[in-house]
Amino acid sequence: MPVHDEIVALQSSAPLLLEGLPADARLIYVCNGCTDDSAAYLRNLRDARITLIELPKPSKSAALRAGEAACSALPRFYVDADVDVTGRTIAALARELDGDDAIELVSPQLHFDLTHCGPLARRVNALWLKLPHGSASSFQQVIGISAAGRSRWDVMPDITADDSFIAAHVPAQLRRKVTTQSATVRPPASIAALFGVRLRILKGLDELAAIGIARPRAPGQRCALRRALLDPHTTLGALVHIAIGLAAKAAYIAGMGRRGWYRDETSRARLARQSS
Repeated sequence: MPVHDEIVALQSSAPLLLEGLPADARLIYVCNGCTDDSAAYLRNLRDARITLIELPKPSKSAALRAGEAACSALPRFYVDADVDVTGRTIAALARELDGDDAIELVSPQLHFDLTHCGPLARRVNALWLKLPHGSASSFQQVIGISAAGRSRWDVMPDITADDSFIAAHVPAQLRRKVTTQSATVRPPASIAALFGVRLRILKGLDELAAIGIARPRAPGQRCALRRALLDPHTTLGALVHIAIGLAAKAAYIAGMGRRGWYRDETSRARLARQSS
């Protein structure tokens, strides 16, 4: 689990991840370029299942490489530090990878906590979960991989879209969205934040294309979006979703968002207020 200044999120996510986690499991947290108390918090949990690695510079890709170098166990999970998922859920997902049907990659169903979102952002985020990409085709934030799946690539490159990189290496028929298991995510809370995340996605897709990895497919996405436009309950969300996509594409072509890593702070703001 890469960690960069996530002290607020960790106070929610770390205790949950320990719930129901098998005694022989290992949690490898890699603090990269942290300037807050993330490392101290994890160290003070004093749980034998936790391994803490500290890197001086911020880099999610470097953190993933360091974590994997310290881990020989498979199946293996890549989990974002700001996602709330229980160890019990991780154990259930691991059983899916140990089944007889040769599944190589799994993710839980994502649940969005929308309580911190503005009205328009709430509509856009709710729509995303209903579209094929969000409901069935997206493998992100919590990803489990089997030994066979992990053998499909060498080391993680320096890349923005690490989740898409992992999922793209596993054939679609060997990936499974486990709808009986869930993880809670706090999505971008404003239109500006959704725009910033969209720019980051475009950058990630460009990087994937540069190393020969095709854009992830979501069958039926366009048809579902057209239906959403025609449904009075989702028309506004669909229009704003499309507008954000078009605006981000134009801005990216003009050179915006091509450097650095956009970090959505709006999704962390509510947690910070609650903990203060």
